[in-house]
Amino acid sequence: MPPFDPELLRGVSTYGYELLSAHPDLDTIYVAIGCGSGICGTITARNALGLKTKIVGVVSQSAQTAKLFVEAMHLYFTAIHNLAEGDGNIDTAWFSQVLSGQTPTP
Repeated sequence: MPPFDPELLRGVSTYGYELLSAHPDLDTIYVAIGCGSGICGTITARNALGLKTKIVGVVSQSAQTAKLFVEAMHLYFTAIHNLAEGDGNIDTAWFSQVLSGQTPTP
């Protein structure tokens, strides 16, 4: 399954939706970024609920592809030396939509 398959996004959106529905007063949520589907799903849930919660993406020190992309705004391919899921390569179109505050589209 590709990292931005619509079914995967629906699935990962549910944890953001459930968390934000139960705690709409949260100021900030920290979301680990692998390929980006989790943060996209959390942002989509926040936007759907009309909340202002800040969503902060975090990366492992040994898997910094998303961080490098955001800093340089171009695609990076890096070796990953951990056991986390995802291949370390992100879909730049999707991630660019998230960074610009848009709801990602399949």
